[in-house]
Amino acid sequence: MPWEDPLHSKTDPTVKQAKLQEMREKALHAFERLPKPVVLVCSAGIDRSAPAAAFIFESLEARGVI
Repeated sequence: MPWEDPLHSKTDPTVKQAKLQEMREKALHAFERLPKPVVLVCSAGIDRSAPAAAFIFESLEARGVI
């Protein structure tokens, strides 16, 4: 799923936060639907996998799932 690289973003900062939250929610929903284990990989190899994984983990933890 596309996730803009924050270090090379050309998106207006006011739009970026809304887009980021939308992508976080899409990643979480995709994770919940996919068979486990799930492999999370950034095509460039940096800057996107860890924040996506952290959001998923924190969301599941907040729900008491993990």
